[in-house]
Formats: sequence, structure tokens, C-alpha cells
Amino acid sequence: MTRPTTAACLLALSALFTPHTVFAAGRAEAGFPMADPLLDDPAKLNSFTTDARNSKRDGEVIRLSPDASRLALEWTIDPAADQGLFQSLLRSYRSEVGFWPGKRSEMPPAPTAVLTDEERSRPHQPLSLDLILAAWKTEYARRFAAHVAAGGPVKRFTAVAMQSPMERASEGVAVRTIENLASGKKVTCSPGSIHPEFANDGKITNAEFWECDAKDAWWQVDLGKAMEISTLTIIPLHKDDRAYRFIVKTSMDGSNWTVHIDRHDNKETFGTRGCEEKFQNTPMRHIRIEMFGNTLNEGNHLVELIAR
Repeated sequence: MTRPTTAACLLALSALFTPHTVFAAGRAEAGFPMADPLLDDPAKLNSFTTDARNSKRDGEVIRLSPDASRLALEWTIDPAADQGLFQSLLRSYRSEVGFWPGKRSEMPPAPTAVLTDEERSRPHQPLSLDLILAAWKTEYARRFAAHVAAGGPVKRFTAVAMQSPMERASEGVAVRTIENLASGKKVTCSPGSIHPEFANDGKITNAEFWECDAKDAWWQVDLGKAMEISTLTIIPLHKDDRAYRFIVKTSMDGSNWTVHIDRHDNKETFGTRGCEEKFQNTPMRHIRIEMFGNTLNEGNHLVELIAR
């Protein structure tokens, strides 16, 4: 199922709070030049003043020379400005082509947007975040129903309880003096990763971790040279009793890999101690962790890799 994009919503919101288009009665001031409007103007521009050396009004567009630092607008609202905004947003969603991997010239034509009788008869409302959100929810619900009717899978997620910054900080204990041959070494990882450097920074805290929601995400560290390692410890995020699924591989050349830890079907939580695996001294240069989500959701979160 594809979700409706928020492009039209963002355009509408940006128009609300920039001088490109006026949506509120009264007076507005701006410290940057005007440009062509993003949306059709629902207001009538009465007059403007500016400190620009050169200025020109073309209909409802004001053009200023680059030296402008101030622009004041005076306008009145068009009484019919709010008519059909909800319906226009739905039509924009339903005329989307969606992601197209091929050539632009071969892109299929946009679908024809169709509204239900109930949607067409919805009372007019002023443009607002609530109106935009209502249109987005309406379209998302329609697409979800179509997805389910077509036999598409449905996944259920449990929302994690909100925490204060103090509660989050108190969950983890910084460990800065622990022996870790991987600390600060060069890291590579799968696309879409967030803060990969946190997974070998020498600290064990839930406030700092590598994160990646991609399927079959991976994180890899290069020790810089071959080292004799006898203990590997993997510390995933430790909260909500979630258990992370992962595999740990090692290599001398970064091409040929040996599996040292296989927790692909893991259901155990490890806490701050992590999953520790001891073995005979083994030479290795590259250490790779492949993660496959957890028992709560599909997210992958690694607090620290410790190599000794």
C-alpha cells in the first residue's frame, strides 16, 4: 500500500507562513523578496510598501530588486477563498502517479481523481493544519481499505510509551573506560542509517545508538589491521523487553566471512550486559553485524559493539 504524499500539504502550510501568498486579513511584513505564488491567492492585494530600489506589481505577484530588506502588504480576504479546499487536497492525492522507477517520458498518465458524494458535500473550512490532516487521514483510510480488500498484509505495531529526557538519560550508564578494540574505528553501514558512529563510541547508553529501519540492515567496522580477538559483545537497545535478531560475522579481507554469533531467531533480551560470545583467539580485521528487527517492531538499534 502506498501512502498519500504530503507535498500538497507542505505547499499549503508554507504558503500560510510566507509572503508568497496571503491567507489572513490584516497586515504582514517580510524581510525577503517576493516570488511567484505557490497557490492561487484567496486574498486581494490592496497595496504594498518596500525599501527596494525597484519594485513592480504584475497582477498578484510582486517583484523586488535584490537590495530589498523590507516588504509590507495590505490585503482583504476573498469570501470564496475557502471553498473546495478539502476536495482540492483529495483530488491532488488521487491524481498522484506515485513512485516511477523508469524514464519520465514513459511514466503512465495520472489517474482521474474521483470523490464520493460525502466528500463532495463536506462543508467548506478555512485552510488550517486540522483541515490538511483531515484530508490526509481520509485518503490514507481509503487506500488502506483498498489494500486490505486486495489481500494485502496488515502489520500491527505497539506504540512505545513516551519518556521525558531525564527518564531516557537515566536508563543508560556511560561506560568510557572499557577495553574495546573497535572503539573509534572506521564504520560503514546500510543506507538509511542514523548515527552509525554511536555503535563503537565506547559508551553504553540508550541515549546513543545506531539506528536503521531498512530490511536486513547491517553495520560494519574495520579495525584497521588484523587483531587477535577472543570476545565479541553485542549490546542492542535495551528497553521495553524487546529482543533483537542479528548475526555477527568476521573477516580478514572484507569479502570472505565467518559467522561467530547467530541470533537470527533470538527471543532473549540482554539488558546493558549485551550478548557476549567467547572463543579462542581469532585473527580478524572486519566485524559485521546484520540485524533483522526485534520482537516489538522492525527497527534495528545497536548501542555498542565491544571487541576484546
